[in-house]
Amino acid sequence: MKGREDSISRHECNCKALHSRSSSDVVASVYSSAWRSDVKISFSVWNIGEVLGVLDKYYRRGWLTREDFELTQREFIGGTLRMLRLRILRVVPVKSSIIVKSWRLIEKYHVY
Repeated sequence: MKGREDSISRHECNCKALHSRSSSDVVASVYSSAWRSDVKISFSVWNIGEVLGVLDKYYRRGWLTREDFELTQREFIGGTLRMLRLRILRVVPVKSSIIVKSWRLIEKYHVY
């Protein structure tokens, strides 16, 4: 259990340090760290669906051309598959226990 507690503490420290930066800067920093194999990114199929849903919404609203929509969708899916092959991404199952445990961090750090 000690290793898990250390991991959570490190995560909370990282969240505090990153909280003062813009969301885009934080995401860019995390992905850069992953490409250097310094960290591993984890997200769920739910997150993948959210990204694809946003792209679809932007396309339907006319904010993306058909060409941009298809290109962005291909790049996102291709990047996701590439990260999986390189083992810098882990897709975790969506379990209610994960949602419950993460809600405290979501509210505390306003990660939406």
